[in-house]
Amino acid sequence: MASLRITAISVAATIGFASTAIAADLPIIEHPPIIVPEEIGSGWYLRGDIGYSRLSNYDMRYRTQSMSRMRGNGGYLVGAGFGYEWNEWFRTDLTVDWRGRWDLYGELPCGLCGANSREVARMSVWTVLMNGYFDFGTWSGFTPYVGAGIGAAYVSVSGHRGLNPGLPNNSFAGYGQWNLAAALMAGASYDIAENLAIDASYRYLWMGNGHSGRDPTATLPGRIDYNNLTAHEFRVGMRYRIY
Repeated sequence: MASLRITAISVAATIGFASTAIAADLPIIEHPPIIVPEEIGSGWYLRGDIGYSRLSNYDMRYRTQSMSRMRGNGGYLVGAGFGYEWNEWFRTDLTVDWRGRWDLYGELPCGLCGANSREVARMSVWTVLMNGYFDFGTWSGFTPYVGAGIGAAYVSVSGHRGLNPGLPNNSFAGYGQWNLAAALMAGASYDIAENLAIDASYRYLWMGNGHSGRDPTATLPGRIDYNNLTAHEFRVGMRYRIY
C-alpha cells in the first residue's frame, strides 16, 4: 500500500512538472488596448442666410466733380458658409454673400445743359469674409453675440448713364474690382432643435471703392468713381451643427 501511495505521488509530481514546462513554452498572447473612437465632426456647422442690404454711404464723382443729391436703394442678399464652434463662448466661420442689384442716383453739374444731369447706375457686390464671434451664453435657448469679419469684396458697376436735359445722354461701360472688406456684427440665435438654430443679425459692412468703365464712344474722358462704400445689412439664417 505504501509503495502504491509513493507511486501515485510520483506520477502526480511528474504530471505537474510537465504541465509547468509546457506552459512555460507557450507564447504569451497580449491583448491590444481597447481604443475608444473619438467623436469626429463635433463643433462644425453649416449656415445659410437671406437678408436686406442698403447702402449707407458713398461718394459718387466724375473726375474732380462730386455729385450732389446722391442716394441708393436697398436690395436682397443671399449667403452661405461653414464654421467651427471652438467652445461655448467662441466660434468662427467663412461666409460668401451676394447682394442683388442696387440702384444709385446723383446729380452732376452740366454747363451746356443749363441744369444738372441726372446720373443713374447699378451695382452688385460679392463678399468673402472670415468671421469671429463671441457668444455671451445661452438663456432659454437664446444666445446673443457680437462679431467681426475681414476679407474681400468684389464691387461690380454696370449701366451708368448720364441723363442730360436738352442734350444727348451719355453712358459708361461696366467694371468690377476686388477690395479689402471688413464687417461688424451683432445678433442672437435660438436653438429650435439639438443641432439646428435660427440666427438673426445686423451687420455694418465696409466694401472699399468701385468704378465704372470708360465711355465707349470716347466722348467723355475718365470714368465714374464710387468711393467709401458702406452698407447696413439685416440677415436671418439657419445654422446646422454637424455631429
